[in-house]
Amino acid sequence: MAEANSDNQTCEENCKKLKDLEKDLERMIEQMEKMSIKTTWMMYEMVATRKDPALVDQIRRLDESFLQCKEEIKEKWKAMLEETKKTP
Repeated sequence: MAEANSDNQTCEENCKKLKDLEKDLERMIEQMEKMSIKTTWMMYEMVATRKDPALVDQIRRLDESFLQCKEEIKEKWKAMLEETKKTP
């Protein structure tokens, strides 16, 4: 009877290990897909930049504008949170 329990536990442990392995592999595949997409975009940007040098300046300005907007949103979000904390 003890052997049946240990076999059952071993089977359950193996099933759990396989499920964990499957989850890990899925997560790794997703990460690889994301890296592949990022790499593809980087290559596209490099090709586009070489063909049109004015694009570099436009991208830089767009990045700066994005960062400014992001910072302003953070500040307004913090201010809004502070206001809600003050309100009883």
